[in-house]
This record gives sequence, structure tokens and C-alpha cells, in this order.
Amino acid sequence: MRQAFKWAYDLSLVIIGTAIYAGGVYFFTEPNGIAPGGVVGVATGMYALFGTSVGIMTFLINIPLLVAGAIYLGKNFIIKTLVSLITFTILLDYIYVYFPVYTDDKVIASIFGGLLMGLGLGIVYLRDGSTGGMDISNRLILRKFPNMRMGSIIFITDAFVVLFAVLAFKDINVLLYSGITIFISTKL
Repeated sequence: MRQAFKWAYDLSLVIIGTAIYAGGVYFFTEPNGIAPGGVVGVATGMYALFGTSVGIMTFLINIPLLVAGAIYLGKNFIIKTLVSLITFTILLDYIYVYFPVYTDDKVIASIFGGLLMGLGLGIVYLRDGSTGGMDISNRLILRKFPNMRMGSIIFITDAFVVLFAVLAFKDINVLLYSGITIFISTKL
């Protein structure tokens, strides 16, 4: 019984953290063309190129990462990550669409997007979960190269994602605003 309560508590916090994280993406970064790093940043770049849904694209990109993560990172971690991904997709594509987004100032959008995303990620990480994507690949990279620091791995993968987004949006400002969002998110 105690284990079931802990599991329900963990999943509840993963969902709450994911809702906060998704709010940062939906209300601030996505409508302002800010690529917040990770798979969401890739999905944001794909949106710029093809008009694809950020939520659905994030989920699809994560499928092979989930398979790899299931093999190497454990069942509980992957279940929590899958719950987070489903929550993220549903909120981004089906629930948050009924609310207005912020597009007045990209610096403010970068700051608040980073704050919400960092807070949401922190809550998810506290329950040993993840929002998927680069969280999985970064953990796999760390397993392969245990002498690297996780912060360095995240910086490298986020740099590639942001460079992709700059090319997708054809706008160097994406680099600057995304840098603000990533910096604030990782500090939180």
C-alpha cells in the first residue's frame, strides 16, 4: 500500500511539473519562435519548417528515445517519462489551445518561458522522471562517457538544437532568445 501511494504521488508530481513545463512552452517559447533546447527545440524548428504540431512532433521524436531508454534506464523511469510525454502532448495540442499566448516582448517571453520550464523540469526530476527527449539521450551519453559532466552534455546537445532552430527560422535572434530561456531554465 505504501509503495502504491508513493507511485501515485510521484506520477501526480510528474503531471503537475509537466503541466508547468508545457505552459512555458505553449504560452511563451513556441509562439515567439524560441527554441528551448532539447527535443522541444527540435520540434519548434520543425514547426518553423513544416508547420507541424510541436506536441505531436515531440512525442514522435521521443519514440525511439523511449525504446533506448527502456533498455538502459529502467522501467520506472520510462513509465514516468511516458506519462510526462502524454501529458505534454495533450496539454500543448488539446487543452492550452483555449488560452491566449504571450507575444508582446521576446525577452520577457524568454524569461518567463525559462522560469516555467525550469520549475516544471525541477518538479519532474525530483520524482526521478523526465520530460523525455534529450533527458534520455543525455543520460545514455553519460552512461557511455561517465567522466563527462551532465551540464556539459546538456550544453552540447542544446547548442546543436538551437543551431538547428536558427537555420529553421532563418533568424539569428533565435539563438539569443533561446540562450536566455535555456540559461534561466537550467539555473532553476
